[in-house]
Amino acid sequence: AEPSMKCSEEFLVGLLGESRHMGRNVCVAGHLHHGKTTLFDMLLEQSHDVDYEWLTNDKQLKYTDTRLDEQARGMSLKAMPMTLPLQSSRGKTMLFNMIDTPGHVNFSDEVTASYRLADGVLLVVDACEGVMASTTRQIKQAARDGLPVCVFISKLDRLIVELKLPPADAYHKLRHTIEEINAVIEAVYTPDVDGSTPTVSPESGNVCFGSALYGFSFTLESFAKLYMDVNGVFLDHAEFAKRMWGDVYYHSNSRTFKKKAPAGGGERTFVQFILEPLYKVFSQVVGETVESVSDALKEFCIKLKPKAAKSNTTPLLKMTCQNIFGTATGLVDMLIRFISTATEGAATKVERTYCGQVHSRGKLVGAMKACDPSAPAVVMVTKLIPKSDCSAFDALGRVMCGTLKKNDRVRVLGENFSPDDEEDCVVKTVSNMWVYEARYRIPVKEATAGSWVLIEGIDQSITTTATLVPEVMPKAYADEDLYVFKPLEFDIKSVMKIAAEPLNPSDLPKMVEGLR
Repeated sequence: AEPSMKCSEEFLVGLLGESRHMGRNVCVAGHLHHGKTTLFDMLLEQSHDVDYEWLTNDKQLKYTDTRLDEQARGMSLKAMPMTLPLQSSRGKTMLFNMIDTPGHVNFSDEVTASYRLADGVLLVVDACEGVMASTTRQIKQAARDGLPVCVFISKLDRLIVELKLPPADAYHKLRHTIEEINAVIEAVYTPDVDGSTPTVSPESGNVCFGSALYGFSFTLESFAKLYMDVNGVFLDHAEFAKRMWGDVYYHSNSRTFKKKAPAGGGERTFVQFILEPLYKVFSQVVGETVESVSDALKEFCIKLKPKAAKSNTTPLLKMTCQNIFGTATGLVDMLIRFISTATEGAATKVERTYCGQVHSRGKLVGAMKACDPSAPAVVMVTKLIPKSDCSAFDALGRVMCGTLKKNDRVRVLGENFSPDDEEDCVVKTVSNMWVYEARYRIPVKEATAGSWVLIEGIDQSITTTATLVPEVMPKAYADEDLYVFKPLEFDIKSVMKIAAEPLNPSDLPKMVEGLR
């Protein structure tokens, strides 16, 4: 059965209206098979009522792999957007426009188109494999687009179950992976005014750990809060979190944190407070009896129901880890903190992608930089998504300013449009609009500045990207020259040429129309 959203559609549409201040536009990128699509399954479970029966066969949902060839190959081929209402650890629901991208090098054009819509990148890195070729390429592309990077180190379970690394070695493995990511960031990002580069680190909070397969994620700060709740102690969790990474040791006799290990020896705080409990949970659930699992969970104030205790290993492990370490809230908190809102990111987006004079005093440029919903509607279209019957395409775009409404007449400006050559321009009617949820759509009557929207009725004249403006500009904006957003820059050019002809020559006009 198709999962239903936990909140009502009216609530989601209400959030859509405030998304420029409250929401986040995030592109999820990473190397092939590093867990991006599984991460979307984890987020889907937080926002939708998912039927858990599929877990009994140890199958994965792979909700954003909607195409049959994606399901057959077990890999994403196309970027797939989802608009999700997600809760932070404080219980506040915010709207996230997120797009799942393919990790395979042959589909890097999908990543390029997705970056254009986003205000930040969530880089998914396999804890076991570390930084790979696509990881490096996607950091370089994020730097070119001026997007901040947050890191989700996924598949922590592989360190325990597959590599069988001791906790201390697992720490060094994770630390090495983060150092590799930072080495790439320092090489490609231009330093700030003060000379620093936007590196990532667990102490800063822009690195999140977890396992999407088992449905849990945590940052150092969310883990510090967990310790406070379980042990009933009151302390500054932010300060405690900073001491849970690096060469820091806890001295129990003096109850202090120091750079040197205790006299009798001891592990670093990340190993002692985080990895050892995690290893203990995995070993108890995988290898011990139900009674010993129940006893172990009592330490975390969690009581297993009799039905849950009889579950298979995968569902039981998933339920246990979610109850102890938290679901997606640690990840959501990180994205809220480190990725800018549409209003905050609009100026950077306009400066890097708009062909016009971005530092001029033009009203339209100013409205786009301010993400002003009362200005004329300007939409940046970067991707076409086919309808389920493949009869036509819907255009996925980001509303840069103004409010686009159903039945609006718009000018579709192609990539070759300029004030001197206005030939690449057609007038179309927006016949329908939706918010996309991968396998279903929610119809909307209007889309305000900062939001992502699927638009019907304008696809015939679009090849790759396009810019939508009102058919008739209001008087206050009429004197300003119109420009388009820059065409996408692809790192890897395709080298394939195909010759095709119809089996029946009389079908040639149909084929030409289809190719168009």
